[in-house]
Parts: sequence; C-alpha cells; structure tokens
Amino acid sequence: MISILDLGTSKISAALASNENNKLKVLEFCTVKSEGFQSGTIIDLNLASKSIGNCISELESKSQQKIKNLYVSFSDEKIIGNETTGHSTGNEREIVIKDMKQAMKSSTEYLVPENIDLLYPVFKDFVIDGKDGIADPRGMRGVRLQAKTHLIYCSKNMKNNIKQCVEERNNLKIQKYFFSQLGAADCTLSNDQKNLGVCLIDIGAGTTDISVYKSGKIIFSKVFDRGGEYLTDRIAFHLEIPTHKAEEMKLKHGTALENQANNEILKVGNLNDGIQKEISRRDLAKVIETHLSLLLRECLRIVQDGGFDEKIPAGFVFDGASIPKFLRTFFSPVGVLLIGGLVHDYAYKYKTLLEVNKKKTMGELTQKRADEIFRDINIVVNGFYTMNYLAYWSLRLGGFVAWNGHRKRNAK
Repeated sequence: MISILDLGTSKISAALASNENNKLKVLEFCTVKSEGFQSGTIIDLNLASKSIGNCISELESKSQQKIKNLYVSFSDEKIIGNETTGHSTGNEREIVIKDMKQAMKSSTEYLVPENIDLLYPVFKDFVIDGKDGIADPRGMRGVRLQAKTHLIYCSKNMKNNIKQCVEERNNLKIQKYFFSQLGAADCTLSNDQKNLGVCLIDIGAGTTDISVYKSGKIIFSKVFDRGGEYLTDRIAFHLEIPTHKAEEMKLKHGTALENQANNEILKVGNLNDGIQKEISRRDLAKVIETHLSLLLRECLRIVQDGGFDEKIPAGFVFDGASIPKFLRTFFSPVGVLLIGGLVHDYAYKYKTLLEVNKKKTMGELTQKRADEIFRDINIVVNGFYTMNYLAYWSLRLGGFVAWNGHRKRNAK
C-alpha cells in the first residue's frame, strides 16, 4: 500500500493506493480544510499538525487501514528549480550502471545556501562525449559521461516544519518529499505537450506554481506567493467587505470576465454595522478580471525572465491567429477572436495592412505591432479584456514560429 499526503494552503488531501504489477489504483481519498498554512508555508505548527492528523484519521477510517508511512507533496514560495550536469570520466570504455549512478550523483552535489535544501532531483538524460539526448547509455562506448538533471530546491525550514508536524506530532514516517507541481503535470499534460514544449500554470489558494517542459522533460520550475487568496483579498479591499464574505462571493458569484456578468445586485449581510451592503455582480467580476490578469502577467514575466519563452511553443502547430492548439479551448480563433485573427493573419503574412481605400498600405509592420493590433481589435469587437490579453501574450510567446515561417516562405 502507498499513502500520499498533499499539503496545500486551503486544503490537505490524502490518498491510499495499491501498487500491483506497477499499476497504481486509488482505494480511498479524503480532503480536509487546511489550517496553520499561509502561501504554502506552515505558520502555526499546532494548527498544521492538527489538520494533518485529521486528514490521516479520516483516511484510516474510510480505508480501515492503519497508516504508518507517507509520501508527502507540497508547494512553497521558496521552491525553485535549477538545471545541473554531473559527470563520470575515465578511459574509453563501455558504459555500465556504476558510471550512470556516479554521473547522476555528481549532478546533485552542488553547493547551495544553508537555508535551502534539495527537495527532489528529476533526472533527464545523458550525454556521451558531447552527444546529448541519450535516455539509456548502457552498453555504449565513450570517455566522458554526463547526467543532465533538474534539481528542485525548497526552504530547509519548511521541510523541517513538515517533518515535525508529520513525524514528531503525528507519529508517522515520511518516506519521500515531492514538489506537488510534478504530480499536477503528470495529471494534466500529455506526452505530446511535454515533448513539443508547454508551460503549466497551477493556481492554488496561496501560491501559483509554474513549470516548463520541453522534449518530455522539465526544464524550469518556480513558485510565487499569489493565488486564489490574493483574489479574495483584492475583492475584500475594493468592495470594502470582510475577507470571509469576499471568499463566499468569489465562490458563489464570481466570474473572470466582466462582460459575462450581469448587473444582478448581490446583498452582503451580517456586516459589523449590521447593515446589508449591495454589490453588483459586474463590479465583482471587474475586480476578479483585473487582478487575475495581473497574476497571469506575472506568470508570463517569470517565464520570460527565465529565458524560456521561446522554448514553450517550439513544437506547436499554429493556424487561425497563430494561437497554439492547447489554448484554443479558451482563445478560439474562429470564435470571438475571429475578426482580429483574420486581420492578424494578413499582417503576419505580408508585414503590412491595407488602408481603408485598399490602394496603399500602412507601411511595414513589426511582429509586436501585428500582435497589438490583434489585441486592440478584439477588445473593441468582443470586450473581453482578460481573454484578449491572454491571447495577445500567447502570441508574444509563440507567434514567432508563424511569423518566421511566413518570412521563409515569402523569401522563396
């Protein structure tokens, strides 16, 4: 039996699974409200320990099994990933398991500040004498073997606090720690997406986890301390209501697009002064849309600052408005983005647009200007501020493939 504990800011989940013939089968699952956590970090050992104990007790009750050992996954604002390479050298020889283990071990032995600790190493592939992309080098011949690894680091204090809550206060044993985003990626991304290049953004209650995959392997990971609670806080501030009422309104009446909300009046009662407050559903949506847009822009900035923006869409197939296929569920180029998409396609192909009289052009356009025209036209046509900005940033990240493709074809 395998027991898994996932620690989150708003909830703690646990699962019991069987592992027969290398096939996992979930037998029981439970979730409890999380207390003592903030932005993925433990801020109250007593409350956090109690929440963990409650979750495990419920799992034991459901499964009629005694839980002793756990695999623990979590996210923390201090989590960060780093690409490393280890090596094993010698005379030209046939590569064996011992060489592989030595190179892999070497890739994890990097000096880091005392306040951070290695959470989990993700071994990617091997390099033999400069030839990379080798999944299994056993039996091959070479002088220098290197192992490429993505190391995920976390706060040493966070790891110690989790250990104290789980082991010392609940008499359980932690078998291994995991970064929860790795599990989210396995559940939501296809192998094709990972191979072609994809960015996964997982918005939790207290943190937002970002990871980038290319050639089937993780190449970037980062966590920042904003999530659903940030939206709740902004609602409470702008609408001048208590935080718990803001959370309730967000869950019951919230939408991320102002134009999709009607003018229904929502009544917020039981305020401190005993007076009901009236808030329109559109005003609520406006606050959510504005700050969700800011949160997503921050995600894009982090990816760009890491230098991974050009790696995300490398294998995407573009058509319509050069929008990657995996985004079309949200940004369909034949739906509300059609008008801007048609203009955008023409601008990408010819690097210009015709004036209204169709007798002269506007002059040469840059790719960025073409993307801006796409965004601005669609804001006027459909009014969906968040959707259009997200589509615009998807073009900024991935449109160069279609843009360069047109330049090559036109050159012929």
